[in-house]
Amino acid sequence: MGTGQGLIDPGAMLATTHELIDGSRVRLRLTRPTDLEKIAAFLQRWSVDGNAADFAFYDPRERLTLAATRPSGVGEEIVGLADVEFLGTGPAETGVVVGDDWRGRGLGTLLSEAVASLARRRRRRRAA
Repeated sequence: MGTGQGLIDPGAMLATTHELIDGSRVRLRLTRPTDLEKIAAFLQRWSVDGNAADFAFYDPRERLTLAATRPSGVGEEIVGLADVEFLGTGPAETGVVVGDDWRGRGLGTLLSEAVASLARRRRRRRAA
């Protein structure tokens, strides 16, 4: 297998709308400080432990957080989060959380693939 075959382009994943197995659609994007209230609402709604600020404010050289969003009456709603922390030794630590009513639709898999792709890409850039 040649280099790059079978790998997902993280830029492409973040630039498109994804259709889940039930036909619903989500967009993936990096979180930003203006998402603080949306992230807090998501974490509170699903009783997930975590500080919303950790998902909104981070150093992208050390960590990235992706949000899966869907349109709502007030712009967009966060329905899932994925986080990847780049460790100094090369490996990355990832975490994914999906809202209860979004489970079983393939969203966790989509988020997992996206952060794994980001981690692989980062590792290749550091090794070069």
